[in-house]
Amino acid sequence: MRSQLQQWINLRHNTPCHRQLLVISGEQEWSKQIVKSHFAKLDNLATLWVGQSDRHNNQIHIKDYRSKLGHEYDYVILDAFDGFRTNAAMALSGTIKSAGLMVILCPKLKDWPNYRDPEHHNRISYGYSHIDCFSYFYQYLGKKFVDDVSVAIFTAEQFIAPVSKLKTDSTEKSYTQQNLAVSAIYKVAKGRNNRPLVITADRGRGKSSALGIAAAQLMQDSNINIIITAPHIATTEQVFHHTKRLLPEHILEKNKLSYKNSQLCFVPLDKLILDPNTADILLIDEAAAIPVETLIRMTEKYTRIVFSTTIHGYEGSGRGFEIRFKKKLAELKPEFRTVHLEEPIRWHKNDALEQFWFNSLCYQQTPAVKIELSNHPILCKELTKQQLVTSPADFTAICSLLINAHYQTSPDDIQRLLDAPESKCFVITQNDNILGVAQVNEEGGQRLSDLAFDISSGKRRLKGHLIAQNIASHYNQAAFSELAQWRISRIAIKPDIQGHGLGSQLLSYVEQQAKEHHIVMLTTAFGCSSSLLNFWHQNRYEMIKLSNKVEVSSGENNCMCVSYLAALPNNMLKLIQTEFYQEVVFQVDKAWQTISATLLADILARTSNEKELPSFQINMIEQFCNGTRHYTSIIRIARQFILSRAIQLKTLTVNERNLIIAAVVQNKQYKQIAIEFNLTGKKQIELAIKNVLKLLLSMKN
Repeated sequence: MRSQLQQWINLRHNTPCHRQLLVISGEQEWSKQIVKSHFAKLDNLATLWVGQSDRHNNQIHIKDYRSKLGHEYDYVILDAFDGFRTNAAMALSGTIKSAGLMVILCPKLKDWPNYRDPEHHNRISYGYSHIDCFSYFYQYLGKKFVDDVSVAIFTAEQFIAPVSKLKTDSTEKSYTQQNLAVSAIYKVAKGRNNRPLVITADRGRGKSSALGIAAAQLMQDSNINIIITAPHIATTEQVFHHTKRLLPEHILEKNKLSYKNSQLCFVPLDKLILDPNTADILLIDEAAAIPVETLIRMTEKYTRIVFSTTIHGYEGSGRGFEIRFKKKLAELKPEFRTVHLEEPIRWHKNDALEQFWFNSLCYQQTPAVKIELSNHPILCKELTKQQLVTSPADFTAICSLLINAHYQTSPDDIQRLLDAPESKCFVITQNDNILGVAQVNEEGGQRLSDLAFDISSGKRRLKGHLIAQNIASHYNQAAFSELAQWRISRIAIKPDIQGHGLGSQLLSYVEQQAKEHHIVMLTTAFGCSSSLLNFWHQNRYEMIKLSNKVEVSSGENNCMCVSYLAALPNNMLKLIQTEFYQEVVFQVDKAWQTISATLLADILARTSNEKELPSFQINMIEQFCNGTRHYTSIIRIARQFILSRAIQLKTLTVNERNLIIAAVVQNKQYKQIAIEFNLTGKKQIELAIKNVLKLLLSMKN
């Protein structure tokens, strides 16, 4: 058997091949000995060992995989005995060079689902035992190993040894798309201002190399100051590598490469925001891993900017970039351009390793199949983990829905869907076609009862139980965490059939099932927007918390909502509602000053409990409107008046509503209001405020 493995390795070395996956399945020490005896020269090659090794210099713990994403390797050896993370496996596969190998060491495939994975505790919530947990994901992944004709599997009993040879017409790599990207970057620097470029690609398409090549060309052709930034300096390694390669006479200092009178300089994100640098062009690598608000701020400050990023397949953040940021970019710089790279550079087209991970984790882009609703009945049901594993078509449909609908869905989430004991999956179907999915997590209840006080007092923060802990701590309500609750972590309906009430129908079914399980409440959390808030409100969910900080991946404040299925103890509901409204009133001109006025109007209409002002204060507002009283003397009263008329704000025009909220409720500066509403100054602003107050005074409360 071992001689066959060596022959296979030699054949791959002597034959033009795609990258492949080799699975060594058996006892842990035996597996390591196989690697040691058959990959003896690994230390002489670019090799990364993921896991514990007493013989390899270049090794990392699997949790540190992000630190290696800017590197390239001939071999990546992933020791699953030391813990397996799907995010890491998929991301690190993208660091392997053409003709390289990913080697996974794991237990016997039939035993792997029962193996006590050291990383399993990171995938389950507090209070759920992982000792006896059966891993449906490893059952699923093991079957994928066996079913894929490109995966080599070596065991003590047999060796399945396919060789994914390159076709004769596939040996030459195409650089056409990369050259177009280089030209587009060059044009951003030399063309008209305010025409940003967005470069998107999967890993291995040469987008970072394109940045480096373009930087070298610009530095050769003129005196130019190029700034590059990224989440980590290691991310830019390939950019600097290609710039150095093309400029042999360069001078390299810390974070800076100089050539004659030009320079390419790395500046960390925080420094770039606090102290904007003078740059002829700003390059941003792995932009999807940067908060949307940060990207927006840089877009506003720099007139020549290139965004380069991986769009999907690794962290889930790429969807946030596509869904959230590009929409905002179109508003700020409508003449921005896009370049998408499909041709692989680091490996060859139809690469076996990439296709394995994309197919296994449902990231393979497939043509959209249009679904038309018929007269056949629409049904809802729960799918167990066993049913998901034994119904590959359903599992693929569900994962694809979640990935395309939610910017935060990552490969690790696919693993949790099958392995987290607190996770449930509900679907809505017609003719056995899955139309939508809701992923639900059990939270709170007796599992937290012993630590309820520590949670509410801020002494403890446990794994999972997101809303149960957050609300209990925020409002100092220990009993809240002890209430049995289900959190809807994801809900997605096929895009072409949205707007037919299917999401609401699925939520009604989840509510019915929750009641049968004696669940006290349903909860959810999401990046708050008017459209999403309206959807949840229509389904009887009310907001109970809004974060003070913008959420990193969405660029929006995170919102928590709840639907009560039973009465809460000790007036807890009224207390939470009152406290939340007080928080709204306090934060509108502070942490929430930048929230859109439209969204704030929605929030106020649903939370305000202000009483009508006494007649003497109403008279003071009328005096301002009649011109006998200065605005400065009624600002506080005007604010209370607007809060008391929050429901009436919806009857105003969008411009009227947004102006009165921005000026009076959010207390924005006159200069900012003038720019936002195209007004000349104080006189016009106060006249506009006066006109809106007159309208509100004429309405019945």
